[in-house]
Amino acid sequence: MSGNHPALVLSFDSEAFSKLKASPRLAALAAKPPVSGERWVSRFDGPGFELAAQGLGLAVSRDDGGAAMQILTSEAERHGRWQSPLPGNEPLALPAEFQALELLPFAIETLAYQSHRLALGRAGLRLDLEAGRIEALDRSQPVFRAVIGGPAMAWRRLVALARLLMGDYGGELMLAEGDMALALAQGTLGRARKSRRMGLHDKIAKGDALRLIARLCIGQIAANRPVILDPGGDTVEGVHQMRVGVRRLRSAINLFRPLLKPALAEKVTAELKELAAQLGPVRDADVFQEVILDPALAQLPGHPGLERLKNDLEAKRVALLGGAFPAIGGPRFSDLMLTLLDWSETGVSEGEGDLKSFAVQALEKRHRKLMKAGRDFLNLDPALRHQLRIRGKKMRYAAEFLHTLFGEGKARRYLESLTNLVDVLGHLNDIAVARRVLEEKRSQDADNALHHGIGFAEGWHAGRAALLEEQAIKAWTDFKRQDKFWK
Repeated sequence: MSGNHPALVLSFDSEAFSKLKASPRLAALAAKPPVSGERWVSRFDGPGFELAAQGLGLAVSRDDGGAAMQILTSEAERHGRWQSPLPGNEPLALPAEFQALELLPFAIETLAYQSHRLALGRAGLRLDLEAGRIEALDRSQPVFRAVIGGPAMAWRRLVALARLLMGDYGGELMLAEGDMALALAQGTLGRARKSRRMGLHDKIAKGDALRLIARLCIGQIAANRPVILDPGGDTVEGVHQMRVGVRRLRSAINLFRPLLKPALAEKVTAELKELAAQLGPVRDADVFQEVILDPALAQLPGHPGLERLKNDLEAKRVALLGGAFPAIGGPRFSDLMLTLLDWSETGVSEGEGDLKSFAVQALEKRHRKLMKAGRDFLNLDPALRHQLRIRGKKMRYAAEFLHTLFGEGKARRYLESLTNLVDVLGHLNDIAVARRVLEEKRSQDADNALHHGIGFAEGWHAGRAALLEEQAIKAWTDFKRQDKFWK
């Protein structure tokens, strides 16, 4: 492939896109009049989206002038976008480990484009404004996006221009041009974004492994903002999945800390903690509703005390979500996404040694800490059980990031057992937290119906907690028997 051509991709709604096209500021930045035309983009992957699992995107772009361009993007490698002319019927070029894949087109984009050469020093930036439709299987979606490209040395200018456009026109950051097409093909567009399937291989460098993990986490965080802000969207799941993305990224930073520039890592960690602090209370309210109140209401439907609790909680959640909106819906969030993306490009070094050896040491260290935290499992109080659960979640994230470097069978059984343990401990912690919340509510309100509802909820969940205690012991016993899949 010829030359490294980094790009930043912003997605807009139709109104903001029209304003951007007609912007006097854009006209002032242009070195010469824009070039317009039509473009057709075919996107390829294996039958199971094996390329996407490695953070790779492969496309062939053809314009109305007859020129064809192959574009290969890599979310793992720094400034990972390569393009080269594709004369005649040359085969698509792929890294050796993927050459045996049966590549199939999974999406076709039909676009009208307007290409601007920008007069920004000697950087030679290009801004392509593309509008059209994406067709994937039997699904179709309009697309309005800006692709900011330039030479690798111009990365900082790309980021600065993206900040300017997002601040003025409110675009959403996409990690690659193919993000929307991939989501459309996989049926996830417009829905809460879960963590994407990932499959590291042992030929990838440590820095590239972290870069891929980080960018997938950033993508999960960014993709859930529209879901949360949409009045008709699934805000409960959107908040949950954005919070998961934040936790996974913080876990990845901790896992790969030896490769990170300390000052940048601390800055990013502080920003993520602040976002998590906004999301945490909203998610806690959702969990209380789903795990504590809804099961009790299913046993006593229409109970005035439980209905009062539900209404109070819903009002509280609306207020909490409204308080979080400035952090999620405003320009500060867009700026944070660019900060995270910039960090993934510039804040990671390669380090010494291979990825697999690093993975063995990292997994062993976390497993040892987990086993130590659960050493006296039967006598752990709720606070220590909660600490064990936190250790378990850190271990699970590390295993999810790195398990494809090892045998599939052992890794799958280990992860299933660990996930079960973490889930059971999580349910027990939810009940312990609920007891404190309900007791506080009872002390603040003298309503008899409310007291009766609280008493019923506490009693019902006390019985459930007893069953969960038995499940927790079994889950811990099962987990201790699991083989270390990295050995």
